[in-house]
Amino acid sequence: MKEETKTRYRYEVAPVGDKNWGSNQVSYATWKEAKEGAEELLSRWMGVDMARVVTADTPRSQPIDPDDPFIVVDKRGDPKRGGITILTGEEAIRSLEAVCRGKELEEE
Repeated sequence: MKEETKTRYRYEVAPVGDKNWGSNQVSYATWKEAKEGAEELLSRWMGVDMARVVTADTPRSQPIDPDDPFIVVDKRGDPKRGGITILTGEEAIRSLEAVCRGKELEEE
């Protein structure tokens, strides 16, 4: 008789600017527990801006795919997942100017 194994989950994170997922050996009994672990870690680690939850047998160090359906935290800016976009330099100036022009048009 074959013994049934239960699926285990782990979270993987991406440090700011990294192109691959990273994780440790910790796994969780449920997807929810792994997601909560990821959210807790990101609340403490400022140098991490993405997290996903995968099955524990998923190969490690995979490249980040912005369309990955397993991403649970995205601070790099994907609005579909509630991410934020951080603009710098010229992008920030153009964005601010566009917002101000929009407000001027509304007031006219």
